[in-house]
Amino acid sequence: MQTLDIKTDIENILGFELIRRQHTLGRIGAKDDYIKENLEGIDNKQLQKIKNLILKNIPSKNENLWALLGYIYQKNQEYKKAIRCFFKTIEINSSNLDNWIDLASA
Repeated sequence: MQTLDIKTDIENILGFELIRRQHTLGRIGAKDDYIKENLEGIDNKQLQKIKNLILKNIPSKNENLWALLGYIYQKNQEYKKAIRCFFKTIEINSSNLDNWIDLASA
């Protein structure tokens, strides 16, 4: 399964688009990442579907999917797993401020 297919499948389950995380350390402006906030309205059954889909198909360099997986773990109070995911996002893109904020919040 390709990354685009995974993204489309996840967006269909979530009911909203996964936007690109763009808040870089050198950029001032509103936080562009709203995935975490929108997860609050998603039930656990849907989150489990998304988690399973990501775990089966996650591309190693897809920052957004790693962040989404981290949010799901965080929501389920699996903080060590969330931290590992957020470290992965930093490994992929250390200049994205959202990645650092996510790690700090875990």
